[in-house]
Amino acid sequence: MVDRSKFNAEDFLVDSTFQQYCAGTDKLCIGYWEKYINAHPEQAEVIAEAKKLYVILSGNKRQLNTQVENFKDQLFPKEKKVVRINRYLWLKVAAAIVVVAGSALLYLSYYNFKKNEPTREIFTWATKSGERKKIRLQDGTSVILNAKSALSIINGFNRETREVNLVGEAYFDVVHNKDKPFQVHTSDFNINVLGTAFNVKSYPDEVTSEATLIRGSITMEAVDGNGGLITLKPSQKVTFYKNID
Repeated sequence: MVDRSKFNAEDFLVDSTFQQYCAGTDKLCIGYWEKYINAHPEQAEVIAEAKKLYVILSGNKRQLNTQVENFKDQLFPKEKKVVRINRYLWLKVAAAIVVVAGSALLYLSYYNFKKNEPTREIFTWATKSGERKKIRLQDGTSVILNAKSALSIINGFNRETREVNLVGEAYFDVVHNKDKPFQVHTSDFNINVLGTAFNVKSYPDEVTSEATLIRGSITMEAVDGNGGLITLKPSQKVTFYKNID
């Protein structure tokens, strides 16, 4: 029997039965988790956070059932604020952080852009379709890598800098370090944080990139430099539309 009494939100999220409960796809899982939640009110807050993360990581992939849509209605207010930056459109919408990265080609080329530096070893985590993977980086940052995604770091991560590159989608809970800001690089834009919780989404075959902030604050800048810096606060989401004429 799995002891879930010390689970955090990330632990719940990678539990396959919890995922089926949130998706409403298995009656046994739904019944089990409803009983579990009633029996463990002390975990209500962390379970609620796990549900929110499920909506963020799953809401853009497929239509969710009524139960999850109710969670989504609570997370995403109806009112939208739209700001145009040159040929890119950023939408302020939500209550977490989702950033969409870019193509695998650009993802790999990021590590080769400093041509005057010697080649350094790259560590990569990857997930298959329908798989989620929990990762803990050397600095203590927790990452949940969503399906069909890849996360890479250079050997020496956290010595002088904390930089990662993403293709696909991932949720980050970043350990605060004012001397080493945490950076997420995508083909569309870069994100800088000190310590916060956010989700980054970037699939090469999708036309949008997104960033949704849960707590803390982050700054974002398009890779081509257009539009300047954008600062996100909790309960804000940015959507980046690619290749808009």
